[in-house]
Amino acid sequence: MMTCCGSRSVGVVLTGTLGDGASGLWSVAECGGCTVVQDPKDAAFSDMPVNALARVKPDHVLPLAEMPAVLDRLARRSAGTPAPVPPRLSMELKVARGAHLPIHEMDRIGRRSAFTCPDCHGAMWEINEGDVAHYRCHVGHAYTAELMSLALDEGLRRALGTALRTLEDRAALAGKLQRDAEARRQPYMAASWAEKAAEFQQERSVVECAIQRMDEIAALHTHSGGAKNI
Repeated sequence: MMTCCGSRSVGVVLTGTLGDGASGLWSVAECGGCTVVQDPKDAAFSDMPVNALARVKPDHVLPLAEMPAVLDRLARRSAGTPAPVPPRLSMELKVARGAHLPIHEMDRIGRRSAFTCPDCHGAMWEINEGDVAHYRCHVGHAYTAELMSLALDEGLRRALGTALRTLEDRAALAGKLQRDAEARRQPYMAASWAEKAAEFQQERSVVECAIQRMDEIAALHTHSGGAKNI
């Protein structure tokens, strides 16, 4: 939208959490577009509007009920002087549309970070937007810092789930080998497998507690509205 419409673009940030909407609004402003933010006092979840106001000086800040009339007026007004799209943003939009830029081209729009993409596990570039950064891989996946944190939490939760299932399997197999050794009258071997089974069960309990703690924190975050995007 920004490359084709430029100063004719209108970016709107409504109620919600995190800061991804603020990042998009910043890009609209960089291209000379008009920016509109819902008044945080009017929003069900004020994080998104507050983050937008912290990053951009919007053209309009108003309650939701007043937005239809303002947007209708903006759509009907004559186009202003076109503003050039910043080269960095133009290149990033190409990646977002599916273009695969080589590494040396990605190095022109950001610096390689130590993080890997939660989607494709490739390298990610840290791209600065004013005083805030977001991350993008050269396949096109993009994350704000807040969304990256949520994606890493989800990846950790999946990894812990895999570890839990693996430890359950190891404990069950050790128990079977213990019983087989007992049936063959091999008390020392049976005792060794019994010890291993107990170790696996103890490790399983540690991982299970970690998963429960993560789920409790996620539930608390959701209850407070932190995991909702509207």
